[in-house]
This record gives sequence, structure tokens and C-alpha cells, in this order.
Amino acid sequence: MIFKSNKISLIFLSFLLTLLNVNVANSSEQNFLSQQGIETGSNIINTKWQLVNYLTSAGNLSLPYSEHEPTLRFDSQRVSGTSGCNQFMGNYKLEQKNLSFQGFASTQKACFTEGLSAQEQDFLKALGQVASYELDNDLLQLKDSQGKNILTFQKIRPASLTQNLWQLQQYNNGRGGIVSLISGTEIILVIDDQGKLRGNAGCNQYQSQWKGTAENFQISPPISTKKFCNQPEGIMEQETAYLSSLEKVNSWEIEGSNLVLKDAEGNRLASYQATLFKD
Repeated sequence: MIFKSNKISLIFLSFLLTLLNVNVANSSEQNFLSQQGIETGSNIINTKWQLVNYLTSAGNLSLPYSEHEPTLRFDSQRVSGTSGCNQFMGNYKLEQKNLSFQGFASTQKACFTEGLSAQEQDFLKALGQVASYELDNDLLQLKDSQGKNILTFQKIRPASLTQNLWQLQQYNNGRGGIVSLISGTEIILVIDDQGKLRGNAGCNQYQSQWKGTAENFQISPPISTKKFCNQPEGIMEQETAYLSSLEKVNSWEIEGSNLVLKDAEGNRLASYQATLFKD
């Protein structure tokens, strides 16, 4: 009986090792294919894509409106993005080169730019017709059931934290609100590789030091010049609130050309747009 039990254990162990080897082989194959630039489903996931052209209701391929290009992002279970006007999210099914979308829901903001509503309708309609995809380097082509290209996207490459001039778009005013800058003002941030940062807070120049990683990021209390500006109204209060928010930063993330600084609870403190890309 003992011999029989040991024999069964050895068979079971052999079976487990076989499964392990298969899984390792499959994982290695996926990694090799990805490194060689060969299509695998994982190549399109966790990447943000920007629309290059789309099939209109008239049956023509058209370019999206500048500054209103739709985007698409796949995570492990959901897809999300913008139509150029509204945000949307839904489900997708990916199996080898077969791809389909279901269950879209979107915001209902009015699109005032002429032609933008038509673009949105055509874009969302085309997504519903997708049956497969092809990946050619940084271009993602979505095709219908007849193999016709109906949507083409280009990969958005994330900006670098330390190789850009960041222009502030929104900030926490210290009263629990995220607000835009006062009209006619500009706030700039530059971060270098040596643990230093500097910029213009709207009136005064400032500088500080930073350390840590994206998930554990600390900025020392900034020091600034002492100039006083009385125009536009509120500029000094804005500057004070912005500089104070930097001391609360605990993490950062970059998506496309946008940098977001967050506090320890994950709340947004400041949002920037990259205005200078260095090679």
C-alpha cells in the first residue's frame, strides 16, 4: 500500500511539473513574441491609443478634428476612452486577432464644436462594428467582419517626468476643490534628473528638491523669490495655494502628455500638460 501511495504521488508530481513547464513555455513564448514586435493580445492592453482616421457614415475614411481626437485604452477587463467630446467605457472580448466591443456607456455632454457630434456618432458606431485587429508597430487597425479597416489608432507614448516643461492646467486650491488657473496666468514646472525642480508660480520663480519613486514621491517645501504681483486679481492667492500643494505630493502618474500629482489619499493636487518634448 505504501508503494502504491508513493507511486501515485510520483505520478501526480510528474503531472504538476508538466503543467508548470507548459505554463513557463507559454509565458516565455509570449514574452519572446512581444519582444520581437509580433502581435499578441497583450501588446494592445495597458496602452493608450489616439485615433488617426475613422470610417464616416458616408463610407469615407476621415481625419478626426484637431484637439478633439478620440482615444482608446484597454485594461485587463474593460475598455475606456474619449470620443473627442464625451468619455465612454465598456467591455471587450479579445481572442487571438478577433476583437469585439459590447456594453458601451458614455457621458452626455453637449458637443458645441461644429461637426463634433457627427464624429462622435460615427466613431462609436464603428467601434460597435469591430470584429478583428491588426498591429503594425505603433499603429492599431480595427477592422469589421469583412476585413475592412474602419478605425486606425496610433500609440500614445508616455511623456518623461524629467524631460519636459510642464504647464499647470488645474490645481487644488486648498479648500478641497480642483480649479483652473486664473485667466492670463501661467504656472510652469521643470523636474531634472538630479533631484531638483524649479519653475514659475505665476508671479515668482520657485525651486525645490524631490526624491522617491512614482508611488512614493516627496517634494521639499519650495523656496521662491519675493516679488508681489497685483494683477490679475487673485494671482498671489493662487500662487500660495499651488506652492502649498506641492508639499503634500505623495505620488505621480503620467498618461500620454499629462502629469498628475497626488496626495497620500490619491487625491489630485495638480495636473499638467507637457509643452516641450526633448529628444
